Amino acid sequence: MTDPNAKPNARQQPAQPSAAAVMAASGKTFFQAAGLLPEDVRDGVVALYAFCRYVDDLADESTQSLAARSQQLHRLQQALIEGQNEESTGALSILHHAIRLSPSGRRAASVLVGAAREDLNQKQPHTEAELVSYAFGVAGTVGLMMAEVLGAQKQGTRAAIELGIAMQLSNIARDVAQDLRAKRVYLPASWITSTDIERALTQHHQSAQNMLVSATHRLLNLADEFYDSAFTGFWTLPGRVRWSILSAALCYREIGVCVGKNIKASWHRRTIVPSWRKIVLIAIAGARLLLPKYWRAQPAVTASRGLELLDRLTGLTGPSEKLQ
Repeated sequence: MTDPNAKPNARQQPAQPSAAAVMAASGKTFFQAAGLLPEDVRDGVVALYAFCRYVDDLADESTQSLAARSQQLHRLQQALIEGQNEESTGALSILHHAIRLSPSGRRAASVLVGAAREDLNQKQPHTEAELVSYAFGVAGTVGLMMAEVLGAQKQGTRAAIELGIAMQLSNIARDVAQDLRAKRVYLPASWITSTDIERALTQHHQSAQNMLVSATHRLLNLADEFYDSAFTGFWTLPGRVRWSILSAALCYREIGVCVGKNIKASWHRRTIVPSWRKIVLIAIAGARLLLPKYWRAQPAVTASRGLELLDRLTGLTGPSEKLQ
């Protein structure tokens, strides 16, 4: 019997994987850490991850034409800007069924989608500041939204953005060779040219490889600066979510540690953190939470170059919500 209220062609619409299934398949580190969250918080975190995964996959994994992907991302960004809750847009459906973002959160989501759209025609950043700006767009925005979902205090906004940036820099360090195969270069040209990266990875030129190793170490050091500063803001998180988020941060930082131990090996096979090591890091996170630094206000330690850039991004949170 046909439901008279059903939308046309509803039966032909393919079943969408649940948000939890998306995280379990694509974000194993986050999935493990999310298991430590209270259930009422976990649902929102999983939904936010699924939204971000949708945006990322549309930009990077879709088989549609470049123009089609750009158009879809543009429509999604406009829906976020205009405050629409379109059921026809799968990403927004995932997001709005689980969480309600504030205007700041919606602006962050819009910036994320816009950054993914710009990345369809990726160009090598010229400077370190441009690299950090890119990382802010695709990941610092996620940190901002995640802080909101987790119920962090407003003073933690800066730390949340810094953690997102740090994680993205870890990703870039891990994926140098994979990105080059996709015709993408994220290491700044002021550090190393795209030509030298190609010479290092495809021609095995020794001096170019040395330059690439040096640039990757520099990237990992920059990531560590953002991790260290982000850790000073953990006191702004509700106590019941700190173990989960610190576990995720330590596991993600470990990607960079593993890359740094053998950078050249990371060009030939994807660097992963072994499951046993993640278990150890989760235990370490629990022990670290006994330290006062995770429960009391701490001064941020981000390098001045990072602070200057983050200060220029305060418009994202609105005139009355300065980054802290």
